[in-house]
Amino acid sequence: MSKIRGLTSMKKTPKIEVCSYCSGFDVNELKNKVKAKIGCIGKCSKKNPELNGKVYGFLNGEFTVCDTKEEFFEKIDKLDSFVSDSNKSSLVDAFLEHLEKWHDEHEKLRELCLACQLTEELKWGQPCYMLNDKNIVIIGGFKN
Repeated sequence: MSKIRGLTSMKKTPKIEVCSYCSGFDVNELKNKVKAKIGCIGKCSKKNPELNGKVYGFLNGEFTVCDTKEEFFEKIDKLDSFVSDSNKSSLVDAFLEHLEKWHDEHEKLRELCLACQLTEELKWGQPCYMLNDKNIVIIGGFKN
């Protein structure tokens, strides 16, 4: 377990990430149940039609798809603590998985940012790299 300026960089609680628009259920119900990161998860049902009518999100870094909200909540109840010693985000992994244009360039820039010990998140639908919870770099591709 490493420490950065006295703060532990490893999380020991279940890691739950869902989208308020795409995850297929009212995420406010989840807020009352557990702590979850709510925002874009890079798995929009518009781009992934097989997810229409499903309930989904990332549970401890693993993309999980269920037929019902109850089934999804049962899986949350069974989650073990999540321990990560990496600054990588599963949301950025999913974003890059579906990125066609500028994929290699995004990967190289990601590698550089992570080598600088920046923390990675998906913000505004783009990979964002932070230091001490302050945005430092956001990577976005242009049309050409």
